[in-house]
Amino acid sequence: MRLSNRQVYATSDYVSSLAAIGKARELVNSCGKVIERAVPETDAFDAMGPYPLFQCQYWDKLPEDLRVLSGSGLVSLVLVTDPMLEEGDRNLFGCFDVVRPFKRHFLTDLECPYEQSVSRHHRYYVRKSSKDLELDVPAEPIAYLGEWCQLYEQLMARHACNDFRRFSREAFAQLLVMPEVVLFRAIAKGETVGAQIFLLSGDVAHAHQAAFTSEGYRLGASYFLDAEAIVYLRGSVNYINWGGGAGSVDDETGCGLSRYKAGWSTESRLSYMLGKITDPPRYQDIVARCQASTLDYFPAYRAGEFSK
Repeated sequence: MRLSNRQVYATSDYVSSLAAIGKARELVNSCGKVIERAVPETDAFDAMGPYPLFQCQYWDKLPEDLRVLSGSGLVSLVLVTDPMLEEGDRNLFGCFDVVRPFKRHFLTDLECPYEQSVSRHHRYYVRKSSKDLELDVPAEPIAYLGEWCQLYEQLMARHACNDFRRFSREAFAQLLVMPEVVLFRAIAKGETVGAQIFLLSGDVAHAHQAAFTSEGYRLGASYFLDAEAIVYLRGSVNYINWGGGAGSVDDETGCGLSRYKAGWSTESRLSYMLGKITDPPRYQDIVARCQASTLDYFPAYRAGEFSK
């Protein structure tokens, strides 16, 4: 396993895997990156942080980058913060026009004993799934590109996802050669029934993506892989970030995915959605022309982009 001190979601390697979304733009002061996107049905452009989290090396320099973006011709910027962001850095949220709690991320402190961090319910299903499954952690994840793409396509079909999160084979080809990637594979009777990608970033392993076959769901491969990840990563990083639920932060207790992730966690931390209007007159013009609500989504003119 190759550890990394890089802020993995801010690296050129990672952002280049998102090229289908738009053009990468470097934030030279904070050493972060954003992605420029064409605003539909206009000649304008806006920017978003890398999916799923924005990281940078110098958060205190981000206000300088916002000033640069405000004179760059972009209409707006939206990003989701790393839940591991230091408390003091949140003082800089005042530089943004929109600040909202976004998702509650569930974390495992790997210094805690397994029995204290994993719920009784989850431990039962780990024991059950372990009877049928074997683990493989390949030294070269790229060797399993085709297999992973098949699993991921099943996941996208299962959730009827057709937005930018339906990443291409080319995107995964770039991702799986990154030194920060750890791939876990669950195997039943010689067949892969599930896999999970973790991205290492300093002392945190981010549970980036997971996908399973129908047989993998039946056998509880998610329980098996998550438990194995805790064992494998302990001693190498301090935390696992399992991510958040499927809904908003307000829906965290009712979401099955949130309850599942909470079963592994020792604590939770919030990520925030931050929005900046970098060209107010143009922003208001686009919002008015598309008759968008300005209350529930930012940028307002992209409301519904994940349900199309």
